[in-house]
Amino acid sequence: MDKQTNELSAKLILQKIVDCVANGGLLVFMVLLVIFFTIQSPYFFSYNNFLNILQSVSVIGITAAGIMLVIISGGIDLSTGAQMAFIGCFIAEIIIGSGIPWYIGMVLSCIVGMGVGLINGLLVTYAGFVPFIATLGMMNIIRGAAYIISNAQAVYISDPHFAWMGIGKIGSIPVPVVLFLGAFIITWAVLKFTVFGRYVYSIGGNPEASRLAGINVKAITISLYVITGFLASISGMVLSGLAGSSVPAAGESYGTDIVTAVLLGGASLRGGKGNIVSTFVGVLVIGIMNNGMTLLSVPQFWQIFAKGVLMLLAVALDQLRERRSAARV
Repeated sequence: MDKQTNELSAKLILQKIVDCVANGGLLVFMVLLVIFFTIQSPYFFSYNNFLNILQSVSVIGITAAGIMLVIISGGIDLSTGAQMAFIGCFIAEIIIGSGIPWYIGMVLSCIVGMGVGLINGLLVTYAGFVPFIATLGMMNIIRGAAYIISNAQAVYISDPHFAWMGIGKIGSIPVPVVLFLGAFIITWAVLKFTVFGRYVYSIGGNPEASRLAGINVKAITISLYVITGFLASISGMVLSGLAGSSVPAAGESYGTDIVTAVLLGGASLRGGKGNIVSTFVGVLVIGIMNNGMTLLSVPQFWQIFAKGVLMLLAVALDQLRERRSAARV
């Protein structure tokens, strides 16, 4: 009897912990991070540093809005970091190198990103590839293409219009922050107020039932990968503008950082669940960790280690949420 009571108590405690994380625990964790780094570094708690955090995290934040949609639908995209690097090399070598006007170059860069997303979507829907495998393969293809067109060399980007995407300002707000917030506000509105947003949740919850209800599952799934490709191209331009150059090895950890942020925000790898506000907090957690560890001069390999632990924590929380939901059915 005592054993059964202890097991029941343990399960109740576990459920309360998961509920806490799902209903605000992530926000509490972020606040604790801010307090810790404020105590450890006199340079952390300042307006300029918080603006730096927003500006630097905008690179992954812009694309995170699209990845969240893909994950809600039951998919995943691991190729976004490679897409960012490729877009930077594409701008430096093809656009600027060919003398194409900057505005046409930006449009072409977005079209290239959307094209990569289209291929991902077609592989998943019509070729029947598992999203993980399809986008993992595309990640290597795109990364290789970035090395090929750049000849494995970093290239300085001299065009001020592309630099503006990374270091420019609209009023007193950096352009990357405006794009980051804009992407999240638009995604929030789409999910909350449009039929398309409801379809995304429906497909993630039960794709077969959605198809029988008359939803064009394949078309919507493809469109989500195209949207993500478009946002990854914007992130690629921001990244190149911030760095002032294109580097084929850029963004190697960004794909996993984005997925970690989305999972921390409560999205489920099984689909059907996801919240844009919580994803926003997840992105900020990644940014605060990166910034704080840099200010404390934490070695790069320990930063990689810490983000790996954070990703495992995000997946573990996803598993706990699923088990809790299954237990309640």
